[in-house]
Amino acid sequence: AVEMALGEPGYDLVLMDINLGRGIDGTEAAERIVRERDVPILFLSSHTEPEVVEKTERISSYGYVVKSSTPTVLVASIKMAFKLHAAKQSVIDAERIIQHERDNLEAIMAASPVGIIVIDQELVVIRANAAAEQISRQPLSDMQDPRCGDFLGCVNRFVNPRVCGHTEHCAMCTLNKHIITTLNDRVTIAQQDAEFVVEHDGTREERLFRYSTAPVTINGDPSVLVTLEDVTSIRAAAERSRLLSTIADSESIVIFITDANRKTLWMNEAGVRLTGYPLEEMLGKNPGELLQGETPDLELKAQLTAALNAGDAIRTDILNYTKDGRAYWISMDIEPVRDEQGAVTHFVAIEYDVTERRIFEQKLISQDRRVQAIVDRTSDGIVILDRNGVVEYCNPAYERLTGYSAEEERGRAPTAIFALLHPDDVNFIFEHTYAALDQRAPGMIYRYRFLTGEGRYIWREDRVICFYDQDGALEQSYVFARDISDFHPTEASFRLVD
Repeated sequence: AVEMALGEPGYDLVLMDINLGRGIDGTEAAERIVRERDVPILFLSSHTEPEVVEKTERISSYGYVVKSSTPTVLVASIKMAFKLHAAKQSVIDAERIIQHERDNLEAIMAASPVGIIVIDQELVVIRANAAAEQISRQPLSDMQDPRCGDFLGCVNRFVNPRVCGHTEHCAMCTLNKHIITTLNDRVTIAQQDAEFVVEHDGTREERLFRYSTAPVTINGDPSVLVTLEDVTSIRAAAERSRLLSTIADSESIVIFITDANRKTLWMNEAGVRLTGYPLEEMLGKNPGELLQGETPDLELKAQLTAALNAGDAIRTDILNYTKDGRAYWISMDIEPVRDEQGAVTHFVAIEYDVTERRIFEQKLISQDRRVQAIVDRTSDGIVILDRNGVVEYCNPAYERLTGYSAEEERGRAPTAIFALLHPDDVNFIFEHTYAALDQRAPGMIYRYRFLTGEGRYIWREDRVICFYDQDGALEQSYVFARDISDFHPTEASFRLVD
């Protein structure tokens, strides 16, 4: 009986008696058959003992027919056995598909360099690959039923336990909205950005995540697969690129890039307009040697050369000459660019024309009778302080620069002036200014952030000329101020000038 049932061609159904004559009985034969082949076995026997029936049920659940039953009962039992077998096969096929999908998902999640998380119907993160845990900065196994915001470290989780999706801020969270939409409507949402304030180890920071959501089925339950990328650094790089592009395209800021030997590699259009040299003529040449003319300031040139040879940053004013011989003054910042080993590979020089201001400063010092006319017409803001640092006068350009009228400025005391400086810059400027006055410094230049009358901070550069009486006491100060926000300074600075 076993050989017949397992032979070829295979049978669709086996009717098995308990008594098979000599040898093994029907129950043992059935056990051997089901171990080798998935075929429905219907027992047909005259035995009605409960223990016999129970034994057959443990072997096969397709039915037991007593031989005294009518043909109708036998036919109906055979049909039911076929239906039960078909249903069992459907379950096996479904489980095989589910396992195949589960294996595929696990393989994709393990191999993906992009963060992947799976969220169930309760909006709980139930799976996360290694890339997602790297974004989260904590393993999923360390969390208890985290929602998406909990997993990413969103600060809303500190309001109350399990509040992700329920705070007033969550109503504006596009990621939370899209997860719910995908879960309910079974739609895919691709390439969206969401900004989170996250906290890890007591440090809060803004992070930008790029995500997509897609409907999946896990163990037969509708779920959401979310891909995650932390693109915070990409956004920061794009912003830096935008700022650099803005500076490079500026009409007033000149940019030179040289190699470590100070040979020009690039100059922007503002440099072409100011110097009169096309880029082709400047390439491969030392800007200083070409632009400082036949009678350069040898002392300043030596200082510049020494600083550049040492790889130091430089900030100074220098007299240059255009291609057609016209003299002009520039304010120049040179910064070294280093490789990973710290060796200087390039220099970047950022310059702007200060000829008008230099001329004005000289005229102001040497021609007092023309001061008022020039002061009223110059584009630089000018403010005059008395011996106590109180504002005596400011010109129209200074009113435009600061956003405060002359009436508001007149009589403003030093304490009120320092109150308008950015809190991070106040002590730095205060200490250096009074130290310079103690040294009877003839002048100083400083850069800092200033709060305008419109309520916004701008970067200012102030050039101060100090006048002392014959006893060395401060008599009056002239401040020449201008907005250098387009120059994008990064910190307050101060230096003395002769």
